[in-house]
Amino acid sequence: MGRASLLESLERVHAAALLPYPEAPRVPRRGLVERSRQGHPPEGSDGGVLAASGLVAGEGLAGVLVAAFVALGVAPKGRPPFVAGLPGEALTTLGILAVCAFLYRAGAKRGA
Repeated sequence: MGRASLLESLERVHAAALLPYPEAPRVPRRGLVERSRQGHPPEGSDGGVLAASGLVAGEGLAGVLVAAFVALGVAPKGRPPFVAGLPGEALTTLGILAVCAFLYRAGAKRGA
């Protein structure tokens, strides 16, 4: 099998994958289903999951930004902590507890 025939085969498979199947059942759009529930949140939605996903995404973006600053030489690779010792550990613990409280409140059922 030559390179040209391999590429032609891949193009045919790709084109066939994009075509809709005539026997496929019609599935209603998610937005229409959600609108029909008249303001009730979808059953599978969870505010805690959404909040945690936002924190993870924000952390990832911040990590990329810090890596860019280090690569450009704007920020050093390492530095001493702002608050060292026991006060620093206490502040870290308070920060973790604040994030836990935020996620708990975001995931708590309204009116339950």
